[in-house]
Amino acid sequence: MMVIHTSGATGIPKGAPSTHGQVVEQGFHYARAMRNGPDDVFLGALPMFHSFGFICLLIQPFQLGATLVVMPQWDTGVALRLIAEERVTVHPAAPTNYLLEMAHPDFARSDLSSLSAGLISGYVPPREIFTQIEAGYPGMWLGNFWGSSETGPGLISPFDSPPEKRYLTVGRPVLGEEARIVDPETGHAVRVGEPGELQVRGPN
Repeated sequence: MMVIHTSGATGIPKGAPSTHGQVVEQGFHYARAMRNGPDDVFLGALPMFHSFGFICLLIQPFQLGATLVVMPQWDTGVALRLIAEERVTVHPAAPTNYLLEMAHPDFARSDLSSLSAGLISGYVPPREIFTQIEAGYPGMWLGNFWGSSETGPGLISPFDSPPEKRYLTVGRPVLGEEARIVDPETGHAVRVGEPGELQVRGPN
């Protein structure tokens, strides 16, 4: 059993338990969406006490037999150097991390040609930020997803998603999962386009 403690963004902080089976399933959801494999090199810049960093960086690379380059703490210049020196291919991060890299004086002369996939989480950023990041990393596919400490990645943009889907949504349900939007008062499903509470269930 694994317990990840949440920050309480939508309620009080709490411990969210997951079985080993759930965690394994969650790792493979990232791999399927980003088309990661054993030849990939991950930059471990996310906090690994958090669900995103733990599953995406501590579970997924070991499942795949891939390489993980760990950063003990965030340093923009060090991140750029490691990407170039270690030939990093997968760079999951927060939008702020990418923006800090692009604003760094070493960015223009850094060799980032190895990057093939990036991933952000938690919300749909303004379109201009998404396009700015994609322009700054022309060889890197950038995806978005929604997840929680309980589910890991729950909705995610697959690698072949067109830009409009990646810019305007957090993706679709992962393999084997069901999702619906309900009225939080009644628990009944709402019609398409109506606001409500997201509910998901599945092996993750």
